Amino acid sequence: MSIIHINSIQAALEKLFSGKIDMSDVSDKGEEFHKSFLSRSLAAFAIMHLTGIESDEAAKTITDGPNDDGIDAIFHDPTEEVLYLVQSKWDKNGKKTIEAGDALKFVEGFRHLINGNFNHGNEKIKILEPIIGRAIRNAKEKFKLVVVYSGADQMNQVHVQPIFESLLEEMNDVSEVLQLEVINQSKLHEAVSSLASGTPINLPEIVLSNFGRIESPDLCYYGLVDVMDIGKWWKQFGTQLFHKNLRKFVGKTEVNDQIKVTLSKSPESFFYFNNGITMLATSLIKKPIGGASRETGIFECSGVSIVNGAQTVGSIGEAIALGSEFSDVKVLVRIISLEKGSIDFANLVTRATNTQNKIEPRDFVSLDPEQHRLKSELWAVGQNYLIKSGDALVLGEDGFDITEATVALACRHNDLTFTIQAKRELGKFWEDISKGLYKALFNQSVSAASLKSAVEIFRLVDAALKKVEKSSVGRRKAVSIHGNRLILHLVFQESNSYSSPSPTNFVDKINSKVEELVDRLDANISKQYANSQLHSLFKNKSKCKDISAVSPQSLI
Repeated sequence: MSIIHINSIQAALEKLFSGKIDMSDVSDKGEEFHKSFLSRSLAAFAIMHLTGIESDEAAKTITDGPNDDGIDAIFHDPTEEVLYLVQSKWDKNGKKTIEAGDALKFVEGFRHLINGNFNHGNEKIKILEPIIGRAIRNAKEKFKLVVVYSGADQMNQVHVQPIFESLLEEMNDVSEVLQLEVINQSKLHEAVSSLASGTPINLPEIVLSNFGRIESPDLCYYGLVDVMDIGKWWKQFGTQLFHKNLRKFVGKTEVNDQIKVTLSKSPESFFYFNNGITMLATSLIKKPIGGASRETGIFECSGVSIVNGAQTVGSIGEAIALGSEFSDVKVLVRIISLEKGSIDFANLVTRATNTQNKIEPRDFVSLDPEQHRLKSELWAVGQNYLIKSGDALVLGEDGFDITEATVALACRHNDLTFTIQAKRELGKFWEDISKGLYKALFNQSVSAASLKSAVEIFRLVDAALKKVEKSSVGRRKAVSIHGNRLILHLVFQESNSYSSPSPTNFVDKINSKVEELVDRLDANISKQYANSQLHSLFKNKSKCKDISAVSPQSLI
């Protein structure tokens, strides 16, 4: 059975990626060439399968080759804020899995990237430095290590699995930022079979309550569907429901976690908080039962694809699979018939429903009168203060946005808790503008002048850190990247003034202070937490206190 699966997987890889994978570095055009091609295609297929991108784009993610630092493919999903790193192994007999040496090399390559060290990677990796650099600085970013191989067995539980478990424990010390996805032969065959079969998904009975109908230009029914029914769709079809969706369900993310929290804690509000589901169907028929009543209708749908709402469906399905039951919880569902529409129309619907601007937590601060007060006061002194995510400075204008303001005020606060939260997840400050974290930063005591000054210092420290990063290697470089918020906090705490400085003198002092702090933290980490992963260490309040401990020195 294994060889049958291997042949099926190989045929799919050749069909998907022949002529698309860069093989220019492989001189041997014989068996070794083909093995390398299939291994690279495995990595590309894993990316394609997990993210929903097309084969052409997936082929471009390949980094495998000489000096690849154990990383065979890299892909960044900016929408879900997930960085995927893949290691793949092809064995034509379907026997071998990943070995301990491969796992160690892969983990070490990940450590290099997370610490901003690109010297070990090849040109394909180095060219991704701007993308990866932004990802490792993003507090909301998640990382997924993907191991894919053609072998039928599980990874070795004694020699290989502990290598990854150790990294996961270290990285997820404070919050879950790293996940491991293992795709073996059986999972590969299942994915390939689903892709190859093209079997249409049919839902013979979709119950819509309080439904409506639009007949022109294309037939569409919309109404409420019970959450438990959606769970049944997920159990039967899984991610096949999203085969036309630009954004597949990616498991554990901040958005998906929030969907589950609303389901479990505020089920009565789920309908109001959720954007709903958009579904395409090649055939859409209302059954006679119920007559002309719009209270309840039963619809038979063929050729179904959910083009928007994958996160909603997947999160509901996972919650129900874990044993949760939800009574009388509804989701808004639109079913659009493609019987009259063309393929172009289907593509337009898919693209449009996946590219609308989403509301970010930061957008809710525009409801706070204090923000409008600050905006008005700053405008009076020639500064534009941007509150909403869609706002942008016009060329030549001076100003800053709510993100910079929040980071600056959080790190300026005497309580280190605020700095750590800014490092972990900045969006938490904006979740409830009536109390808590938000009100501790933005209140009547904050003047436009003090806010502007705090942002100025934030920018100067950030610029100084970038200089240190460029001139440093190893852990010192990593400290300048991951320790940015703690260093800003220490600059504020070890300064005697927040007032606007005289530029030249002040900049020199900031640069000097930042250099001193980077060296101090580097030395203290070496003594106390030499084996810690810095990406997680700087999100741990007690560890940050430990490495910061020193007699305060005056800066200004």
